[in-house]
Amino acid sequence: MDDLSQAYESPGTVASGLRSTMAGSNNLTGEQPPPLEESYLPPSAMQSRGDTVSKSGCDQTNRSGFLEWTEREINQVEYCLKRASERHSHWDKGEGRHHRDARENVAIYDKERKWLEKRLGDLSLGRERARDPQTDLEGMDIYKEYKMEISRTNQLVNLMKADSEKRSNIRDGNWRVRD
Repeated sequence: MDDLSQAYESPGTVASGLRSTMAGSNNLTGEQPPPLEESYLPPSAMQSRGDTVSKSGCDQTNRSGFLEWTEREINQVEYCLKRASERHSHWDKGEGRHHRDARENVAIYDKERKWLEKRLGDLSLGRERARDPQTDLEGMDIYKEYKMEISRTNQLVNLMKADSEKRSNIRDGNWRVRD
């Protein structure tokens, strides 16, 4: 899910708020999503899996990595959808309905739920199409999003490694000041 494909929504909308939720930061209401575990990392971040996105096409390893990623994303979206539905019910029919901002909040959570339902549908369709070995994943928007997330994760991992090496060199005294 970080800047989600602009095919969904533009920045500053429910989609951009949700996407930051998917990345582990606050969602629209300031609530935290469930704790991210290793299983929520894209396959590229899990070195033991050996998933890579090749430029020449999609091999079976990529397909299985993509399927794992869609499963994790579906689980995350289902969790967010459940929470959005609970908040929507609170403001629409629960104790919050008497609050002066109830109508606004109902509209916000309704919009969030609709976006989540669309996202869930896209992920489910991508998962089903990926199960067919004849499907060309390269043409699917959701697969392009997966590749973009892998790329971002790889960049982050590389930056973390470089930072770690730099700190190690400084700690060990293996550094010099450049002019």
